Amino acid sequence: MPRKFIFFCEMPATVNGSRGGNPIMDGRAFTKVLDSAVADKFKSKGGIQYSGIFADAGVDDRFVTWQDSMQTSDRREAEGVLKSTGWDFEWLPDGSLRRFKNMPATRLHPVSGEEVWCNQLTAQHHTYFHSHPTFPELAGKTEYDATFPYPFDTRYGDGSPVEQEVLDYLRGLMWSNSVGFQWEAGDMLIMDNIAVAHARLDFE
Repeated sequence: MPRKFIFFCEMPATVNGSRGGNPIMDGRAFTKVLDSAVADKFKSKGGIQYSGIFADAGVDDRFVTWQDSMQTSDRREAEGVLKSTGWDFEWLPDGSLRRFKNMPATRLHPVSGEEVWCNQLTAQHHTYFHSHPTFPELAGKTEYDATFPYPFDTRYGDGSPVEQEVLDYLRGLMWSNSVGFQWEAGDMLIMDNIAVAHARLDFE
């Protein structure tokens, strides 16, 4: 995990939308106001399970294929990449690749020692695809579709689904603890990638 992110704006977006502004959240402040019962539940269930299915090139190219993600078309090389980064995996009958890994919901900041809510739980949850224009077959769905090969998803570390009310609570708390950064030409933004979470709004 990179310690820092560096962003630079050569030319800001000027048409419609939010002009590409970035919401920024202090994960340390978020952790202090987070309901302890929610944090404790993730710890008791083994953190967060990340999973995802990379389609085989030529079968479904709407999202990232395993060949693109692993930068190889050799299965053994792809397996080596996953093993070196701690991912478990399985090859599916249609040639796609499923990977999965458990990680904690919080981290200790290496400098301050503070506990920080630092994860991709909400950003990589399968509900992201229920409003994604590339996957119209999922439009309007409110429940997990077990027949669909989600490119990524998150669950509790024991594999059980995160309740919708928990997702709603976390997403609301993240927005209420975020500030917006509006880009101007020549701006550079350097962020501590453990202490700070970021997102991107729409732009043209």
